[in-house]
Amino acid sequence: MKRIFMALLASAALFVGCTKDNTDKHESGETGLIPVKFTVAELAEATRVNGTAFEVGDEVGMFITKVGEETPYIETVKFTVTAEGALLSEAPVYYPADRSKVSVIAYYPYSEEGTPVVDVNLAANQSQELADADLYRAEQTVTPSNDAVALNFVRALAKVEIYVYEPPFEMSDAEVSFTAAVAGKLDLATAECTYDKSVKVVPCAVADHYEVVLVPQIIENGAKVDVAVGENIYTFTMNRDYYLQAGTSNVIELNFSDEEVIDLSSDGTSNCYIVNKGGATYRFRADIMGNGATTDGITPSKIAPEKTRLMWQAVAAENYGGSKSKYGSDGNMNMLILRQSVELKSRRGIPYVYFTTPETLSPGNAVICVTDAEDNVLWSWHMWVAPGFDAEATAFSPTANANCTGVTMMDRNLGAFDNGMSGKTEDARWNAQAAFGLCYQWGRKDPFHVENVGKWIKYGNVQAADGTITEFKSLISKEKQTATDWKTGVANSIANPTTFYDAVGQSGVDNSYKYFWASKFDSPAKDGWNVLWGNSTYDMTCTAGTKTIYDPCPVGWKVPAPRAFSFFAFHGLDMGGTYHYDKPFRYNFEQSAQGLITVDAANKKVALDPVTAGTFGYSIYINSARAEEEDVREDVTTKFFPAIGVFNQYGNRAADGNLIMMTNSPAGESSNEYRIARIQMNGDIYFSNKGNGGTYDCPSTALPVRCVKE
Repeated sequence: MKRIFMALLASAALFVGCTKDNTDKHESGETGLIPVKFTVAELAEATRVNGTAFEVGDEVGMFITKVGEETPYIETVKFTVTAEGALLSEAPVYYPADRSKVSVIAYYPYSEEGTPVVDVNLAANQSQELADADLYRAEQTVTPSNDAVALNFVRALAKVEIYVYEPPFEMSDAEVSFTAAVAGKLDLATAECTYDKSVKVVPCAVADHYEVVLVPQIIENGAKVDVAVGENIYTFTMNRDYYLQAGTSNVIELNFSDEEVIDLSSDGTSNCYIVNKGGATYRFRADIMGNGATTDGITPSKIAPEKTRLMWQAVAAENYGGSKSKYGSDGNMNMLILRQSVELKSRRGIPYVYFTTPETLSPGNAVICVTDAEDNVLWSWHMWVAPGFDAEATAFSPTANANCTGVTMMDRNLGAFDNGMSGKTEDARWNAQAAFGLCYQWGRKDPFHVENVGKWIKYGNVQAADGTITEFKSLISKEKQTATDWKTGVANSIANPTTFYDAVGQSGVDNSYKYFWASKFDSPAKDGWNVLWGNSTYDMTCTAGTKTIYDPCPVGWKVPAPRAFSFFAFHGLDMGGTYHYDKPFRYNFEQSAQGLITVDAANKKVALDPVTAGTFGYSIYINSARAEEEDVREDVTTKFFPAIGVFNQYGNRAADGNLIMMTNSPAGESSNEYRIARIQMNGDIYFSNKGNGGTYDCPSTALPVRCVKE
């Protein structure tokens, strides 16, 4: 026989029963002992061979030990399963008199010997059916209570699942095998197993993978898995130890492809993933909405995609600027994501989106969606393409001040090509554009692409799904929201990620706030949409807010709270230009550029103009918390924030020359309250004060986002 040796890509997933939280509801006025009450929870998924529940009359053994002690408080008591699913003992059993927590170990089948050690001898060839051995145990900590406690039993054996990817043959013609122990002495109380020598094991084909049931054991690093097809045997070598514990399902993956795939969702899911390597194949899960978290007012559901496609992508020019972005020499976008490489694949029954980047990778952004069979968009994700970018390594933590302690922030805006400080651009104008990134309407996950032309922003050029190069503006539509509730409006936005929803502002409806994009009835307190970015209490604290499924930031990051930007001011407080005109050092940014800051002492005014000064933004000090009148900085470390405008509530450019950043705080209880972080050209710096629902401080405005650590 011909033996072919293959590299093994392996991972493990453990599935165990969960412990129910048991709150002590014993009233202080009661006296006497509390009797134990147990029920049998439904067996954990895929643990029982014969049926999914215990049968009436099944006998379960139990040990009960005080937490922190070794000797059981109650030993080898027999409980019998009743028709109601309760566990009934022959004589009453009580919790300790001091009502201390106990550790409960239950096992099936019951042993009169006191030590429930059983001889296990499973079939080695399970190619036709899985080994049949109903051995179960439950172990959990319990707080004494008058309530019945549901014990979560799991199989006392271990399961191995083997997935084979991209084989050069039909797997129906193949036999998978490896060596492992199938016999031994299993202690149901401790889940420890003294197992016999290993033998050849043949798993059973189940749907899209193979399964085998074994006794608990260790399969050591270097063990072999064979896939035999005719006279050929493909051998994979395990690259780590596998600890097969009782009640677990352990996954082994065999990949016939030499291609290394980077799983963007391996450490969690989000609406944005950072793509930083050229010549690589990536994948991410396509069944989870955002981070998949259930938060206040928001419950995600599973996505069931049928298709996938690249919606749009935009690549930076070599100098990050110019009136048009630079594309590949053949007129296609071949410097970002290879459009034809985007595909939907199933992996262990989970849908994944795959795509490949070219060897030469340029900074840029892309949006990939999944759809149903009729091409209706179900969800979409932003691919932030940034060669070599490491968000963790480049992040910064501003010095604590009166309004903020302990925030860690990215060194660039979400979707930016650069941090604006690398010197890669041809002039300061493109420097600001490189750092500007993408724009987001408040509470939405989907970005709007922008490009700098002249000195202001406008919609940039992108590659559409059909491969044509067009202006992003031609891909989007501006519409007034027809929904009368925010959830319907949000669903509309998910199905139409390139639609910019115009400020509603329609007469004859309850529209007191007048500038929300998702509902005609848009008072946040009344309609409830203040939950979208996890800060429904309008908390300004710099670390406030919980990441939701609509958050646009990458895994581990979230949209910042208002006071995360308090380092914009020297003392961490809001500043009005008319009150600080005589002390310009209070503006916490580098001021050497001619015309950046102008003081009009006679009229008690301050004017800021980063455009005239040629900086197109502000280099803000991050380690310079100072005393009230101190005009000295020992540390002059700065981070750049571009100030080249925003898209107002109607999708038009506005606020030229102002630095305006999005926060997770929505409008307040009354109309027109909205909190964004801004350095205005009139000298005002605000990150706590409410806005006025005007040109750029309302939820329909599209602003840049600077993500912070969760």
